[in-house]
Amino acid sequence: RAYLDDGNDFWAMRTLNAAAEVFPDDFTITLWQAWIQIRQGELDQARGLLSATCTAWAPDQARRALLSAMLEQQAGATSAAKAKLDQATAEKFAYAEDRAAMARMRSSVDAGFIPPLSGRLDLAAGYTSNALAGSPVDPTTLGDGAHSSVLATSAFLRFAPPLRSWIRPALDVEARGLGFSAEQGKDLSFVMLDARPEVILGGSGPRATLAYRYETLLLAGGDRYGKGPLWFFDAHRGEWELEFLRVLTVFGGAGRRTFREYGRGRFEVDGGVGTAFPLGSRVHLVTALAGRYHQARNEAWSLYGGSLLASADARLPRR
Repeated sequence: RAYLDDGNDFWAMRTLNAAAEVFPDDFTITLWQAWIQIRQGELDQARGLLSATCTAWAPDQARRALLSAMLEQQAGATSAAKAKLDQATAEKFAYAEDRAAMARMRSSVDAGFIPPLSGRLDLAAGYTSNALAGSPVDPTTLGDGAHSSVLATSAFLRFAPPLRSWIRPALDVEARGLGFSAEQGKDLSFVMLDARPEVILGGSGPRATLAYRYETLLLAGGDRYGKGPLWFFDAHRGEWELEFLRVLTVFGGAGRRTFREYGRGRFEVDGGVGTAFPLGSRVHLVTALAGRYHQARNEAWSLYGGSLLASADARLPRR
């Protein structure tokens, strides 16, 4: 172990070989030998060690399956790697470090993997020449456009119980906030809360998601009926998504959004399609086309429209 910690695989293997001569029935030694062979890319030798017949207790059997999964992954056999990883995960007993390795490996061999707990936190700061643009309410004052510094935050959390089944429940929660510092735009600051319980159908192949979404928005300013902050709207929506092997996603939703101002209340329907694909070895492109239709109680707030999004991620050279 000291040699391994020092990155000296050669002397680690020599030490293990000597130990194996003294303790030929110790399968733990065999597993360490196989691990080093996999690290060095000696896959045939590692395969021979892992296929040896032995009587090993459950944690070592789990480790044998995990190392076999790593070997198949390195050999480019993704399906075989997933099968071996499933075998390792199914073992009732395993070393704690092996459980952690299984969890890390799952996302790379299973295209349909959803981690039990995942999240994202975004923070953005900037400046706008017009805080009134894109406001959720009609500006009640006119002026120079409310030049202001801006602070935007977003926090997202998904919980998906790690059930080994073709049907999985999940819960998404999100909070988004936008704040302006200028006096004229301060009342347009808001916090939007979002909760989405969902059912995910499928696994590594095509996957469907059926969900209910609730949204509500807390506005910093008031209106003619009361002082702020006030709850400006809430929405109840049904949503669905259909994913094809992480390459293509078709999505849609419909529901009713009720505003504090009665005439704004609307039925809304939207949908679209998105895709992701590599452009060479270092650039990844994501595109989406979406459309929407809002039928409001007062026709002045009805609308229809579309959006096109394109985003490219470029991976920097190593180091």
